[in-house]
Amino acid sequence: MEEIMAHSIVAQAAYAFKLNSNVDRKYAGAASFWRGYLQKHYEAKWRKRTGKHSGYPIIEKPLFHPYVNNTRYYHYMYKLTGSSAYKSERDRQVGIIKRHLLPTNGAFVWTHFVNELRHDRRINMSWDYQPVGYTGESMSVLADLGLEGILSESTMRGIAKTLAVKMLDDKSSKGVMAGDVGGSRSASLYIPFLEKRMTLKSPGYSRGTIGTFNSRGYALLAPWDSSGEVAKKAASYHKARGGWTIAPAGVVLARGFHP
Repeated sequence: MEEIMAHSIVAQAAYAFKLNSNVDRKYAGAASFWRGYLQKHYEAKWRKRTGKHSGYPIIEKPLFHPYVNNTRYYHYMYKLTGSSAYKSERDRQVGIIKRHLLPTNGAFVWTHFVNELRHDRRINMSWDYQPVGYTGESMSVLADLGLEGILSESTMRGIAKTLAVKMLDDKSSKGVMAGDVGGSRSASLYIPFLEKRMTLKSPGYSRGTIGTFNSRGYALLAPWDSSGEVAKKAASYHKARGGWTIAPAGVVLARGFHP
């Protein structure tokens, strides 16, 4: 799971180097270096381990936060290489993501596990909402896919409304965010791949803190939030600095990725 998520970022960084290759030749070299690493080392290693010698996906994890990261990986590998195989896999996974986002009153909710994958593999399905500790890891990647035009503006507005209406709640002394993406309230919703309704429920996780909000990239959804609540809370929580911030990690990433 960690490798899927980490290499999603590597592919994105490699594409950023490619975009800047006309600025300085070193960026072209960096893009080539990381493309070679991803295809000849990362992908090759997992093909050997899984025995999957062709086609995609090579590896997959049926949890939503690594799943969307895998989708981002194939998106940026397509932009980096131009290979239609990456594009086809990205588009297939985007279809699963769209079915996983369950509409409710203009927003979306979703489960921690991508049950469509578990159903295909005859694994017991779980209908618990995704906990707050993982929703930011999903939402920040979904924001990236939205900025890239892979997810529609209406979809992104719905995801932003999920954060603004269902999750942001500072009326409790125990935290400023609900413990899961469903606002800790059960709901009976239609599941497209099952063609029937199921009851989604809260896993009972602790509420999110200011530190949770600051460190998980939730603020990236502000442009799609018509209520302005996400931007308002982001400014307030950044000022409060209640935990980690993402800025230092961004600096380390930029320096560390240059070969």
